[in-house]
Amino acid sequence: RQLSLADMILEGHKDNAEYALAASSQDYSFASGGKDKLVLLWSIGDEVSTLLGHNKERSSVTSGGYGGLVSPTLAPRIAFEGHADTVEDVAFHPKNSHELVSVGDDKSVRFWDARAGSGEVLSVIDADDGDVQSVDWCGQDENLVLTGTSNAVVKVFDRRKLSSGTGAKRNELIRLTHHTKGILCVEWCPNQKGVFASSAEDGVLNVWDMGKTHSKSSDVPPQLLFQHVGHRAEVGDFQWNPEDPWTILSTSNDNSLRGGGGTLQVWRMNDLIYRPEEEVLEELERQREKILGK
Repeated sequence: RQLSLADMILEGHKDNAEYALAASSQDYSFASGGKDKLVLLWSIGDEVSTLLGHNKERSSVTSGGYGGLVSPTLAPRIAFEGHADTVEDVAFHPKNSHELVSVGDDKSVRFWDARAGSGEVLSVIDADDGDVQSVDWCGQDENLVLTGTSNAVVKVFDRRKLSSGTGAKRNELIRLTHHTKGILCVEWCPNQKGVFASSAEDGVLNVWDMGKTHSKSSDVPPQLLFQHVGHRAEVGDFQWNPEDPWTILSTSNDNSLRGGGGTLQVWRMNDLIYRPEEEVLEELERQREKILGK
């Protein structure tokens, strides 16, 4: 049997790191957080020669075994310390790989900069009443950070409006509540400014638009653009398609309902939902006239 051998093993955590993992879009940098309350940053750019040499050796090994080969390991570039409980999620700054933001069960949002050392450069203590379980840094506006909590609250923070130093107050830019259970994933839309989505344990994926200012129902937040309710269990993860606007891939854990496995869905909203209202009404009127022959 052909065994699997990792190209490289990133070491450094002192306890399980089950949830928080991120890759920089700028270079070969990775970050993770764990139960050890640490946020670790690895940069493998300087280890490319090691990886190439390892892969060359591995390619010469027959299917009978690896001849004693072991995966190379890499220690973290820096270990950020400050969280008081499990780190649930971490995200890189959209334009560099030395700044990060992390959230955790200590209900905090913490910003880090490898150039400034191992301590946080800014933090929001008690960012919510529940554990902060997910975070994403906006690619179109580097000042905005999106979070989701265990008590079903989605928030947007503006770094410019946070107090300098540590221990900033809860001065969120937006607070949204239309999930009924804990938020599991949040992500900014990569090609629509001010648009983001959140998925939760309630099996719903909500799409939000910060630019919306009115709602036809008093029970619905004006920023709620669309609800995807096609899943039958908690929506644990999703991702926007950066090459196909308004297209989302989402996953749910349906094993208790289907006898094993889960569900993966690829879907897109009807463009009548997100286009300007005036434009939609004009098109509907044209279609009405076409159907009625006027």
